[in-house]
Amino acid sequence: MDVLKRAKGRAFILCVDSANAFLLDRDIIPDMVCTMDAKKGKKYFSNPKIKEVPLAISNDTDMNVLNMMGEIHPFYMSVSSDYYEKLYGDQGADITYMEGGGSVATICFQMAVELG
Repeated sequence: MDVLKRAKGRAFILCVDSANAFLLDRDIIPDMVCTMDAKKGKKYFSNPKIKEVPLAISNDTDMNVLNMMGEIHPFYMSVSSDYYEKLYGDQGADITYMEGGGSVATICFQMAVELG
């Protein structure tokens, strides 16, 4: 925790949804949270500080969590879905296709690599 507290403002802190509540409870506000699971549950998003954090979401993200949070401005990415990638492409949006291997952590890592 001390390393993350010292890193704030010096490094981009990207975390997975299940680590989010743990960090926020210790006053470590990540720069972005990845949430991709359809049934992740609200328990990881109950801290009001989460509204300050940008979310990376996909077509699989738990809609109940997003509805509970209210107005958000998510960073959207397509995770292994040719169908959704085509739908967005037909509307002129270029959605990055990411093969996550079924894990929020690997998708989060791939996103970090893509963002540099």
